[in-house]
Amino acid sequence: MKRRSPPRHVCIVRGCGAAVPRWKRLCDAHWRLLPFDQRRAIAVAGQEKAIVRVSELSLAAARWIAEHSPAAEAARRMGEAVE
Repeated sequence: MKRRSPPRHVCIVRGCGAAVPRWKRLCDAHWRLLPFDQRRAIAVAGQEKAIVRVSELSLAAARWIAEHSPAAEAARRMGEAVE
């Protein structure tokens, strides 16, 4: 019998598009960009099966990544608004 691969979806960081397993919200590259306290909070919520909290924390993490991206940093230095 052929083993089915787990369902996949896309990393929630805007513009990423990397496929991630169903139980993850962020790709590994973006996960590593997060500060330890944010990664820890998401991991603990996941262990506690607090799905709504995991989603809230993941969305906050995606916003943090967008706010701290190289493009956002350049826009701040140039005095431009970031989308």
